[in-house]
Amino acid sequence: MAKIKTDSAKKMRRMKGSGAIFKRPNGNYCVQYTDVTGKKKTKVLTVEDPDTKKLVPIRNREKADAAAKEIIEEYHKIKHADTNEKHLAQVNEYRKVTSHVNIPLNQAWDKYVASQSRPASGPTTLKAYKRILNQFLRWVKTNYPTITNI
Repeated sequence: MAKIKTDSAKKMRRMKGSGAIFKRPNGNYCVQYTDVTGKKKTKVLTVEDPDTKKLVPIRNREKADAAAKEIIEEYHKIKHADTNEKHLAQVNEYRKVTSHVNIPLNQAWDKYVASQSRPASGPTTLKAYKRILNQFLRWVKTNYPTITNI
């Protein structure tokens, strides 16, 4: 398990989300963690016996730490695969938005009026919006003359 050192104690602790390792009364070590669906899972930690080639429960703390680390790492790969997929979807959505936003300043009002997604506004409201936009564009040209696109 990944370990961190705390300031308040000399004891080494595992990182958050790395599960809990505990010893059952029969001497077998287990790992408990929360799976992707949010349910608590408890697994008996096992290792393959070199002689019989069968899985036997682990009764040594160091071996239990190593076995639990493998289980938790596999779980994190599954958990973060979904997160990475969502992240990639957000990046793609951002790229679509940025391609639509690269508009020359002098075309900003025409693009706004032609936009399908703008709210329905009356003539007085549109007049006020145009006045505010023109004030903003004058300010940008005065203070940031190198900016040419929205």
